[in-house]
Amino acid sequence: MIAAKQGELTFPVRWWSFGPFWRYEQPQRGRTREFFQWNIDLLGADDPRADAEIVAVAASFFREVGFQGDEVLLQVNSRHLMDRCLARVGIEGDAKKLAFRWIDKRDKLSPQDWRAYALSLGFAESQMNALEPVLENRELWRESEELATLFESLDAYGVRDLVLYEPSVIRGLDYYTGTVYETTLNDFPQIGSICSGGRYDNLASHYTKSKLPGVGISIGATRLFWQLMEAGLAKRATSTVQALVTQMDEAQLPAYLALATELRAAGIATEVVLEPRKLQKQLQYADRAGVRFAIIVGSDELAKGVVTVKDLRKQDQFEVPRAELARTLRVEIEQAAVMPVTRKVDLSWGSAAD
Repeated sequence: MIAAKQGELTFPVRWWSFGPFWRYEQPQRGRTREFFQWNIDLLGADDPRADAEIVAVAASFFREVGFQGDEVLLQVNSRHLMDRCLARVGIEGDAKKLAFRWIDKRDKLSPQDWRAYALSLGFAESQMNALEPVLENRELWRESEELATLFESLDAYGVRDLVLYEPSVIRGLDYYTGTVYETTLNDFPQIGSICSGGRYDNLASHYTKSKLPGVGISIGATRLFWQLMEAGLAKRATSTVQALVTQMDEAQLPAYLALATELRAAGIATEVVLEPRKLQKQLQYADRAGVRFAIIVGSDELAKGVVTVKDLRKQDQFEVPRAELARTLRVEIEQAAVMPVTRKVDLSWGSAAD
């Protein structure tokens, strides 16, 4: 997209997206061929400070949602630095790509299987023995001006405590050309990387002769949230629907639909029960789905020109004149935003606890 529109854009371009993506994948637990992913990219700048900006965005996100420095860890490395380290042990040219894939498997295989994998790729024992100390050296980044500048910038952003140099982070994909990133939850390493990316200076060359250096990071939302649910780290959120118009009389359904339309026009997210069922079942549905207000309009309410509003969070109810319903609900919603009522909803869709 950037390559196609480059003549109309002012660089550098800061771009983010969230939407469906597809990949060739053997479907398995938490991994599907269609998935949702956040992407954050900065294109048109090849300065390490651009890389730092992307890392800072990711670190700020995790801090914003409540993670501390001892809970989440953003790990960075540089392929430029690793190129030099590989050359020192005689790994150059096309063999570097194989070496990157081998290094990328380090935290995914047992030590024995990892060394066996290196042998299957054609590396000698002497090369493995020479490279292993490199992958243990947490001070190696000091040899890289690129990483020194990145960490200096992260200090200025105030997120340096969330970022660590990790020489074994390499990313297996061939298009990464510089810094690379992976993020893990310290107490749940089995989840793997939850936010990853890096610099890709040559990727746009598939679509244009112009040089469009880029750096980006992504969060695979489908896989991440599936794993957070599995680990018990994420709870099901309350519904975005604020009011449920119940059905007391099937013959009055057109009136219920008109009432819902009026509430929606007032900015109140509203759902209507379309099929007749017992009122208790309707209220249970609203409670379990996290809908706060149940709107009840039966024969008594119709005769008096009022509406009964049941507040499922406070477990009370009140009557309001039909013409004042939207305004009254807006007041209740605005008050709750100032003094929210705590509500806990468990993963089993059981009854809510006040």
